[in-house]
Amino acid sequence: MDNNDLYTDTVSEIKKSYKELGYSLGWSFLGCSKNNIQENSSIGLITLNPGGNIYSEPLASFENGNIYSHEDWNGKGEGQEPLQLQIQHLFSQLLPHLNNYKDATLLMNQSLIGYFIPFRSPTYKDLSNQQEAIRISKTIWSNIISKSNLSRLICIDRITFNALDDILRNVNGFHLVASSNMKTGWGKITASVNHYKSNTSQISLTRLPHLSRYKIFNRAESQSAVENIIKESTRY
Repeated sequence: MDNNDLYTDTVSEIKKSYKELGYSLGWSFLGCSKNNIQENSSIGLITLNPGGNIYSEPLASFENGNIYSHEDWNGKGEGQEPLQLQIQHLFSQLLPHLNNYKDATLLMNQSLIGYFIPFRSPTYKDLSNQQEAIRISKTIWSNIISKSNLSRLICIDRITFNALDDILRNVNGFHLVASSNMKTGWGKITASVNHYKSNTSQISLTRLPHLSRYKIFNRAESQSAVENIIKESTRY
């Protein structure tokens, strides 16, 4: 299966599961171009699931850049919601540690951005059939990760972090070689960085606090802690 088939088959599975599990608020898969699966992006930003309490048209991919820079949320203008701005700051801080990129927006446009669970709900607690949704989503992302050249995965919640950790250690042949629990400069709120290796490659998995609530980027009190997290996540 080439990566074009992988995208097509994944969207078909999402549509099928959405119907079978009885969801009604819509679904979203990628917050970037579908080409980012085909072109083997090195960075993956995977968030939990799309939020909302009213139906939204399904979004298989976002072909006009990425949802954090180029989508207008709640009429505030493209990229102006607090979470969008935090993600932009995240990529700006990643930029100096990566080769071949000189622009953070370009880096975001070429990264694999998506939802771990594609099915929309007001909150995760409101999502019905959670365990089946997680099982399906782990299969989807296991297939994607196993066929990718991803070297860094980033998430902003523990559910996605634990699922991706399970995928890497139990499905895709990686083993954990280092794990750090790190301060964020926001009280007792922490971040985590895991490093994994397989026989042929290595990958890091970083969990940040949810950036819509804990706005640690571009915040003086968190500057030193954030720099340490970025350094740890990019040290291989």
